[in-house]
Amino acid sequence: MAIDPNQITTVNAEELPVAPITAESIIVHSIGGVLYRGTVAEILPLVPSVNYQPFEVKQLNVSNLYVTQNFDEDGLGKTDGLWNGWAIINGNNGTGFNCSGATFIGFGDIPYDTMRQQIGENTKAITKNNVPKMDLTVPVSGSDNAGGSHVYVMATNLQPEGNHTYVNSVNPLSTEAPLSIMQKSFVQLFIMKLP
Repeated sequence: MAIDPNQITTVNAEELPVAPITAESIIVHSIGGVLYRGTVAEILPLVPSVNYQPFEVKQLNVSNLYVTQNFDEDGLGKTDGLWNGWAIINGNNGTGFNCSGATFIGFGDIPYDTMRQQIGENTKAITKNNVPKMDLTVPVSGSDNAGGSHVYVMATNLQPEGNHTYVNSVNPLSTEAPLSIMQKSFVQLFIMKLP
């Protein structure tokens, strides 16, 4: 929508009505001489505070463009960006560890009592050696085999009638990809204030 300069009147800030500022308050801003609007809630994540302490961690829900505009290829906050003095937690720049593809668990009781320890895996291949032992013996009742049992071990090939022990339950030659054990997650940017 074009603005007619003849319809614009100016006032001093002191002449404007007083109203409380909320997260939904609209702030006018300019990009390349063009006016835009945004809410306070949208602007706040873009403004880092100078009151953060060294090693403090922030989690940002931002776009890939935001990351490239504010961090260099090593993960350091650009000196002319919003996060100068911060770094992406990628194991470089004194961040200590690489949280790429990982999430965080709160410090506490065993086994979560060692800071920066790695717990869990993103994927796990199921092999014959890591399938737990299972007792799949099914008691049988009936006049033909009273007191007997049939053993079922996740069959891949059936035995002749009358023999109900199924074997060869894990295929070590499978070309299937490792099973993902990750819970549903959303990618976020974790950054740390450098000392």
